[in-house]
Amino acid sequence: MKKFIFDLDWTLYNRRDNIDETTTTTYYNSFKPKIFLGELLRELNEPVYIFTNGNMEHAIEVLTRLGLKKFFPNTRIITRDHIQYLKPHPDGYFRSIYNFQIHRDDEVYFFEDTPENLLTAKNFGWKTILVGDKKINNKKFIDFTFEHVEEALLFFLVKKKFSKNDFN
Repeated sequence: MKKFIFDLDWTLYNRRDNIDETTTTTYYNSFKPKIFLGELLRELNEPVYIFTNGNMEHAIEVLTRLGLKKFFPNTRIITRDHIQYLKPHPDGYFRSIYNFQIHRDDEVYFFEDTPENLLTAKNFGWKTILVGDKKINNKKFIDFTFEHVEEALLFFLVKKKFSKNDFN
């Protein structure tokens, strides 16, 4: 089975989305629904999850404001409230494996904006997708790089449609 795990902050949205970090109120009020991303997640038709260093309240608020909460029920979200040590420590990855019922033969795709977190994911055998404007060269632990998560999902959807081997 394929499972798609997304970091939240600076992965499902990015700095170019005009997020105003001046105050907590302006921060949350600056989020706009990501309708196209929702359509891509629906079209993906695979289990999707959130694994973030933020807390659950933050994750729910951001996902709700992005119009994406329906894709991520609380049981599909791992936050700092569930783990002792934050990413890139392996603790959260083990918790994700347990909570998301990841099995050895599952293909896990991990979308993240921080290379160090992808290194740990790669050590677990996950496929790693760097999302964001960081220019990273020759990092063997990064399988794919995209500026926006929408570009990444479009890539995987097209690949799935035209490849007999799905995402490989």
